[in-house]
Amino acid sequence: MTSDYRNLNVDTTADIWHQVTPWATSEMSSLLNVQGDYNSAQRVARFGAELVKCIDEQSLDACAIYRPVPQSIVTPFRISGWQILRHIAIQALRRAAYPPSLSHLVDLVADFRTTVTCKGWFDVLEKILPCIPGLYIVIHLGTVDAAREAYQWPQEFHRLIQKVNSCYPQVVVKVALITCSPLLVVHDRSMTNLVVRALRPTDPLPAFALYPANRWKNVFPIPSEGCNVGNRYSSQRDDSNAQIRSRSDVVDPTDNQVNTSTLSHYETWNFDKPRNRQDFGVAIFCAIPREADAVIALFDKHWNRKEYGKAHGDTNSYTLGAINNYNVVLVHLPGMGKGIAASAASSCRASFTGIRLVLVVGICGGVPFGPDGSERILGDVAISDGIVQYDLGRQFPHHFVRKNSLQDNLSRPNVEIRGFLARLSSQRGMRVLEDAMEHYMTTLRACKDIARDHRYEYPGAATDILYDTSLPHTHQDAAQCPAWPQTCSTGSACDNAEKASCESLLCHNCDDRYIIRRERLAQALSQSPVAVPKPAVHIGAIASGDKVMKSGGDRDRIARNEGIIAYEMEGAGVWDHYPCLIIKSICDYADCHKGKMWQDYAAATAAACMKAVLEQWD
Repeated sequence: MTSDYRNLNVDTTADIWHQVTPWATSEMSSLLNVQGDYNSAQRVARFGAELVKCIDEQSLDACAIYRPVPQSIVTPFRISGWQILRHIAIQALRRAAYPPSLSHLVDLVADFRTTVTCKGWFDVLEKILPCIPGLYIVIHLGTVDAAREAYQWPQEFHRLIQKVNSCYPQVVVKVALITCSPLLVVHDRSMTNLVVRALRPTDPLPAFALYPANRWKNVFPIPSEGCNVGNRYSSQRDDSNAQIRSRSDVVDPTDNQVNTSTLSHYETWNFDKPRNRQDFGVAIFCAIPREADAVIALFDKHWNRKEYGKAHGDTNSYTLGAINNYNVVLVHLPGMGKGIAASAASSCRASFTGIRLVLVVGICGGVPFGPDGSERILGDVAISDGIVQYDLGRQFPHHFVRKNSLQDNLSRPNVEIRGFLARLSSQRGMRVLEDAMEHYMTTLRACKDIARDHRYEYPGAATDILYDTSLPHTHQDAAQCPAWPQTCSTGSACDNAEKASCESLLCHNCDDRYIIRRERLAQALSQSPVAVPKPAVHIGAIASGDKVMKSGGDRDRIARNEGIIAYEMEGAGVWDHYPCLIIKSICDYADCHKGKMWQDYAAATAAACMKAVLEQWD
């Protein structure tokens, strides 16, 4: 396959073709995973159409299920995942060069009659592929209901390709998955992972030759009205016309009159270079480097901070850039706590006078259950609609009383933010926000430097453990504890135990009655051991203070009295300086068993939510 394709201005796919050359030219079976986002949806759709053209013009055996971006994010084009795999199996069987044995054929007929799951159809494909010399499979996952069913497909196709490479080297299978929805990323030399970002008019574009006119064939037709997923036999139609497809169903990259109305929800941001510091409208505060790293990875543009400088006496350190259509300043806090945050906010206000929104982004401790029984799991994101200084008050000999007068409490958000949060809290607003988070998580995971060390991969539902507040974080025997009689034997943790992880103390080996079951995690684990629950967004009051909450009992008592959903340490310092939102992801349950295993993943979901929020901000 060649990559001589024309320059298509900001919708060009030239850079994509350049990066997929190893997949296209390899003589071994391999998998290509092309993932876009909201801003690059049109480029992703165009590349898929060009790929189908290229395969067709070179008369390669292929079956393609392709459709550009659906008409609506809320009501996407719907077809069941197993139906797509069934049609691929049909096309593959038609291309069999080595007829299967009679017994093999009988088994296949039985499989075609009874299989109604994605896993089952992958097993069927495994039986068919040895019968064909080679096949190109191109799937645009806009044809699946939000691509949720297809999340595990890269892993399944990777397993299939590994089997072909090891057992049937004479067979060459090339699979291309094209999507703007998050998929499981497999890191292996037989898989090419490519994230497609939106191009700006200022980006350099390689010169490519004009793409020739094309004949549309070998493209499997998907009816524009979709299929009835609920009917097991809804897709059993006459496949005799499988080689015929209306050209209007596919974006033609050589047609200047392409109708882009279906892409209207995907915006291409314009990045106007700020003239001075007053042109920066959004500030983002991060307390630790891992929080800032995730935010910077989602910058769409970087500006030279030395070109803009800062006010005399400003001791802050900044990173400047653009996210969506906003010029943003990232404030790197020198430490944790509301005092440090307050000082940094004052300095930022002196240097960047045009700031009209501040986002405090990072990680926090979560309250695992709401008053209505709603669950909050690790990786979920908390957004503030109010803030509580839970450590501001009077300490008496036997109890603490929080100052709760009108003068002592921080103000509520301004009218603009309250209206914005009301819109986000609506059913549609929350769905759009969480879907956008998924897209940006995909972008983060596939960044070249980040993908190499798997930094933002989901740690696993089995490691998301919530312990009962009655389970102490102590050593289990005297040999491990230097002060056993006075501390751990009585249920009071020694200094060493307080610093130790749950893994070293074997907390997970406790009696089952100390481990609290959550329905969301149970559902994910019932599907697959590697299933990833979709991060949820929770809007509510957040507690902010200078102390780290590490007590399950105190966590629940304060949450019950104050109605809070999470604990953090910087928000109160920024809150009264600017219109402010706290966006923090739950990395632990603010109890004595808290650890750092989930901090990178939580920092990533917080950053993804931050970018999704800015996408919705007016």
